[in-house]
Amino acid sequence: MNKNTNLAITITSILFSYPDIPLSIEDGVDRFHKNISYDSATNLWTTIPITPGSGYFEEKDKDSDAGLLFEQKLKFVLPGEDDSNTQFFDLLRRPLLIKIIFSKGMPKLMGFQGNPARAERLLKSSANDSGSECVITCISTEPAWWISAETPYSPSSPDSGTTTMKIFLKGYCAKIDSVDDNTIYRGYPEGGTAFENDSTWAIELLKRNTETGEWDILWAEGNEECIFKWSDRLFYDYKYLI
Repeated sequence: MNKNTNLAITITSILFSYPDIPLSIEDGVDRFHKNISYDSATNLWTTIPITPGSGYFEEKDKDSDAGLLFEQKLKFVLPGEDDSNTQFFDLLRRPLLIKIIFSKGMPKLMGFQGNPARAERLLKSSANDSGSECVITCISTEPAWWISAETPYSPSSPDSGTTTMKIFLKGYCAKIDSVDDNTIYRGYPEGGTAFENDSTWAIELLKRNTETGEWDILWAEGNEECIFKWSDRLFYDYKYLI
């Protein structure tokens, strides 16, 4: 019986970016689907030239002392010889955000600011193929998110009389404390995992205006750095990022 390849979901494109690029992120239909906004003046994604059919993505969960973790691995082959890919390899040796586009469905996102993906190793492929295998990995506290939408925005000018709230895309959210319908704390540990008493958390507070229904996004002491304790989240002063 011949296999119906029309039913197979394959990787058609892989793109990369860096976690130091400012982004805004909001939940889509649920917390696993995200809408991303970015500065229209920013070239957010760069395409990785891959050998067609060489892309492979896997994700598996495992228990750890810090809770459930998800190990993500992406493999693909760069066409050409190692010496011709040296410059491109250098671009991938930095911490990364990876966008994976499939033949069907929404793109997936590997890595975030605070928990980036990394090129784990670069191997010479077999003598039968002309190309170099690249392996990119990320260990997260949540499955890789689906990207529901990407929207460029134009930041407000200083003279426009309006204020653009500065929001950064942090690492995978490891803790959520929904105090009530209008108050939500979210914790982002450095490296993706931490104990509640470790001073390695960035803590975000979402407060909803009961009159307008709009959400304010605040950070512990007005700081997005991972220097706070999740266990002390109720005692910090929460402010907008400057």
